[in-house]
Amino acid sequence: MTVSSPDVERVLAALERGAAETRGFAFLIESVKDIQGTIRAIDTKVGILLAVLAIPLPIVQSALHDIHTRGATLTPQNVLGGLAFLAWVVAALVAIRALTGVGDASKHVRAEVPPDDLFYAGGQYRLGWIDALITRDAPLSARSIEDFSAAVPTTAEAAHQHLAFEVLSLAYIRDLKIFRQKIAFELTAVTIVLGFLALVLSR
Repeated sequence: MTVSSPDVERVLAALERGAAETRGFAFLIESVKDIQGTIRAIDTKVGILLAVLAIPLPIVQSALHDIHTRGATLTPQNVLGGLAFLAWVVAALVAIRALTGVGDASKHVRAEVPPDDLFYAGGQYRLGWIDALITRDAPLSARSIEDFSAAVPTTAEAAHQHLAFEVLSLAYIRDLKIFRQKIAFELTAVTIVLGFLALVLSR
């Protein structure tokens, strides 16, 4: 039995499409893993920075005590010290913001028809302040298991779109954390420089 050329071409085209889809899925999944790893590394660095920012607490406490007892005069070292304190506070706040959750990153992804957030199943549970303290039976998933299962993409194109959507959502989180990390480190450097200059002038 001989196979006609059009049949061979159709088989080869199908194989090529399958290989292309496999490469696309592998690319997107590796991208998700890479971005997640970067986010974890950023959180580790910012956590270390927060620990470093806690070192001057006794100095700040002593300076505030002196201001409270003696009053503050408008001298160059006091101005520099005040600016250093302000930069230190903002650096700590930015670092804390870098560690906290970003929220719904999917709303920052541009899409004509954004797919449902099925990959991470975000927003399935409505949590309140009480859930930070106790574990309740009340929060139930927004979707039933039947609805969620029915919404899971079954075609290669739909799965590819969902993965691409998740990559862009994670990319927003990564970029925001990198930006906040950069600002926190820069403000920490400003704090050190201003604090050093204030110390030099006070002698």
